Amino acid sequence: MNHVWVGCWYNAPKYRFAIAAQEGTYVEDNYPEEPLGVRNVLEATLGFRLRRDKSIWVDAGVFPSHIGFETAGSKTNWTLSRSVMAENSPYYLSGVKVSWKPNLYWEMVLAACNGWQRIYQNGKLLPALSSQVKFTQEKTIFNWSLFYGKVNTGHLLATRYFSNLYGQFFATNKIGFIIAVDAGLQHERNHYYKWWTAVGTSQYQITPKLRSAARVEYFHDPAGVLTNPLNLITVSGSINIDYQFPSFLLLRIEARQFRNRTLPKGLLPDNTTNLTISLLAEGTLLKE
Repeated sequence: MNHVWVGCWYNAPKYRFAIAAQEGTYVEDNYPEEPLGVRNVLEATLGFRLRRDKSIWVDAGVFPSHIGFETAGSKTNWTLSRSVMAENSPYYLSGVKVSWKPNLYWEMVLAACNGWQRIYQNGKLLPALSSQVKFTQEKTIFNWSLFYGKVNTGHLLATRYFSNLYGQFFATNKIGFIIAVDAGLQHERNHYYKWWTAVGTSQYQITPKLRSAARVEYFHDPAGVLTNPLNLITVSGSINIDYQFPSFLLLRIEARQFRNRTLPKGLLPDNTTNLTISLLAEGTLLKE
């Protein structure tokens, strides 16, 4: 079981709250450093509106990350599996955030968070800062998110700078595209280490119930900041078919191929290729 959750989300004119618990291999992969008592917390927030026109909200707690175009739940993503980009950026943040939506097109977020995808931070660290600027207009979305703060690498504290930029476009009512680029820079031991990744995804709505998506991505982490092998280069491609049943059930099948290449200094490249085929039946039950 990859990911299952149950929760309650409530919105009122002047306040809102959310509480959700989770279980599955997603929790094991993304919450290994959290205490056992909080690993199963998917979301726990309380928010208040500061303006009568509802444009400014303050929320505190554990909330989904605004960094990136993918979410923890596969059903809202165009592809069955999460991208290498998503797996190497925060799925969640904890702290306090202020969101401002001055009109129908623009949305801005500023957050003081407890580190890079951390609920509990062991040690006295200053809050990390993260921001989002998002523009939405009918068939187009532009988003730019930033992160700055200290991260605990296990043996020392490092300063991380991170940028996520993506655009989502619909050429027609049936064809859409997402293009995204991540770039990171980490300062530790008087050295700067960088990594970057790029993703391109397309989706085609074949019928009202049947759709397909294809994805290509590139990931390069020369210093092994986020990955174990040094100078890892990953090229990945996937294609999936989704069928939406009349009820809440979504059936998805995906074929995905990885080609990994490491370039140890002074040695010949080490190349590996992996092909995976995944099948997912996902359901959502909502009650208002």
